[in-house]
Amino acid sequence: MLKELAFLLVLCTCSAAVLQVQEASAHNEKIASSLLGAKNACIEEKRQPSLADVFSVAQIKIVTLIPQVENVTSDQAEPKLLWSWSADFPDSATFLLDATTECPAGFIEIFSPGNASLTEAKLVYHYGQEKKEILLKKDGPNPVMLELDSSRLLEKDFEQFYAVLQTKLSGKVSVEYSYRKTEYRLVCQQVGEFEVCGCEAKVSLGNQAFEKNLEDEREFFVEIGPVQELWLNPPLQKRLQGIQDGKIVLFARRMPSRISISSNGEKLGSASIYSFEKEVGKCRQMTVKSSFEPKGENLEVEKANKTVFPFQLVEKNASYLPFYAEFVWDSEKGKKAVQILFEDWFLGNETFSRDFSVRQPGPFFPNQSKEIALIPGTDEMPPAAYPAIESKEKRAELPDVAIVIVFVGVVGAIAAVMCLMPLWSK
Repeated sequence: MLKELAFLLVLCTCSAAVLQVQEASAHNEKIASSLLGAKNACIEEKRQPSLADVFSVAQIKIVTLIPQVENVTSDQAEPKLLWSWSADFPDSATFLLDATTECPAGFIEIFSPGNASLTEAKLVYHYGQEKKEILLKKDGPNPVMLELDSSRLLEKDFEQFYAVLQTKLSGKVSVEYSYRKTEYRLVCQQVGEFEVCGCEAKVSLGNQAFEKNLEDEREFFVEIGPVQELWLNPPLQKRLQGIQDGKIVLFARRMPSRISISSNGEKLGSASIYSFEKEVGKCRQMTVKSSFEPKGENLEVEKANKTVFPFQLVEKNASYLPFYAEFVWDSEKGKKAVQILFEDWFLGNETFSRDFSVRQPGPFFPNQSKEIALIPGTDEMPPAAYPAIESKEKRAELPDVAIVIVFVGVVGAIAAVMCLMPLWSK
């Protein structure tokens, strides 16, 4: 119990969220309401209003996911979609009407606009084999909670490193103006024997709504796991006392922020894997970029150049990105429990445990009868045997078939490790 408590304390001291991701998420939540109904929330280039389109700015936009690093989120992070809509238009304007062959062009004056309105707004997103539609209003909700059901994923979603989330936002923006319309029409009168024609102005007053359809589409990537470890050294759950290198491959479908390794409550090594940088986007949203820059204490980490399908080494056949970790392990004899903590970019944790028997070889002498003496292996000492005096009888030899089987097994293990070596990049 004390050992388990000590291990938990070690994990608590080394476990930390990616600060930049937390700060970006908090910032984006804070600005969410200001993105709805602003004149130009995302710094859109203004256009010249016309009678066909009175808006100098009219936009609906998928801004970002919360949380998000670059274009990636996690299915375990309860992601939400941040969106915006904007509308800007003149307080008053005059537009020419079409001229006729007989009369000059009239004009229409618009003035006293009402407030812009967003109608028929909705978010449609596809994830795996599932399609969902969420109705929106001009004042929200923002951000919009997404339901990413991993049980609805297809096998092809695991053939690439990330699952794909397709999103589409649509709506109709409108504004109502008062107007004064002046039109010229040809009027003819009979004056004596002659017909006299001229253009006469006709003025009308009223209200008119101007509308514009809006939409935006964007594709995101979603981490969907799993993560699995493979021990390269020691390959078995037994090792000798003293200083040895621990070597592990972590087949990951989630990007690591930190990897920590502990044994019986004592930290063996830890490393932060990526550095993160915040940037501000056009909608004032905060985005996060990542760079592979491993920095650690007694833990060296390398990343493969490309993803692999290690179907013989993992439970779930999928596309993984291998991370190679190596650390120095100096241990006393006895039973040892080694724990690996894999922290991802989005506060998700994967833990792996493995028990080892750390042994110290000792002197071993035959018993008094000179017979074969055996000592079974323990957590502190390897098995040993002292042979009896050689008998004149012919000793049974290891069958040739058994020798071949052992040889093939050793060669196969070496080949599996050698196949991984070209994947690593410094």
